[in-house]
Amino acid sequence: DPRDLVRRVNLLLDAVHEALAPRQARLCVVFDNLEKTQLELVDRALLARSDEFRRLRTNAVLFFNPACEYSPLSTPASRAFEVINVPVLPVRFPGDAPDFIRPEATAAIEIMLAHRLVLDAVFEQPKACVEALAHLSGGHIRDMLTIARRAVENVEPDKVTLADIRKAGIWLGRRRTSSLRPEDFARAVEIHATNRILDTDQDRRMLKNSCVLPYDGTEWWDIHPCIVDDDLFRAAMRGED
Repeated sequence: DPRDLVRRVNLLLDAVHEALAPRQARLCVVFDNLEKTQLELVDRALLARSDEFRRLRTNAVLFFNPACEYSPLSTPASRAFEVINVPVLPVRFPGDAPDFIRPEATAAIEIMLAHRLVLDAVFEQPKACVEALAHLSGGHIRDMLTIARRAVENVEPDKVTLADIRKAGIWLGRRRTSSLRPEDFARAVEIHATNRILDTDQDRRMLKNSCVLPYDGTEWWDIHPCIVDDDLFRAAMRGED
């Protein structure tokens, strides 16, 4: 009985809050890695039953796949829960050159990587390699870690060079480009030029696949740098079939 299950869980949560009260702390339940779970399961177990989760007497944070909002199977995430769209790290601002990287973004990525590995022991040119990761990822943190891990796996135990990172970026770019349909390239060129998207199935699909990256502040969008560097996209920019 779902109602009885919610009641019993709330009894447990009430006891936890009572135990935490002397520390002036409250519980927060995190549903992480939902983006790695089949969309059908997330839709049935969480989105379709969101009223049950909202009755839980605790703070909760759920990390959904963007597809749950941009291409929902039934219930959009924003209809079920209060949604906060997490943009990518602002490695550049509107009007910056495509290869320009904001120094504060590079510094933030360097700090984050330094908590995970010894930069001097992994990269041949740590500063240049971090900047290359910032550029190729477009500020998408998971993609940045994916490119770095791919580069390390390709050359370990040797140190990672700039060429190794670019090679890993090409690998990721081809994976992302393979999710595009032939008719998507012309639209991708438009988005890259205007930094705007529209409420269309085509644009939502490219957002869902992280071919288009959302940036905050003065809200704007751009094509993933690894796709921009791909030969197929460059041919589309030149107007070639």
